[in-house]
Amino acid sequence: MAGKFHRVKCSNCENEQILFNRSSIVVHCSECGEALTKSTGGVTIIHGKIIETLSNQ
Repeated sequence: MAGKFHRVKCSNCENEQILFNRSSIVVHCSECGEALTKSTGGVTIIHGKIIETLSNQ
């Protein structure tokens, strides 16, 4: 199964970033530094609101 990209809004500062849902590292918000992801060895846990799932076509 292929991974997907999501536009996510930070729950702390409402900054929006594009994240990969199978990231192997913790991704932090570029504005406030809040952790936006938690790696699980598979599908990443995303902290924040998923605004949009981006098409990979």
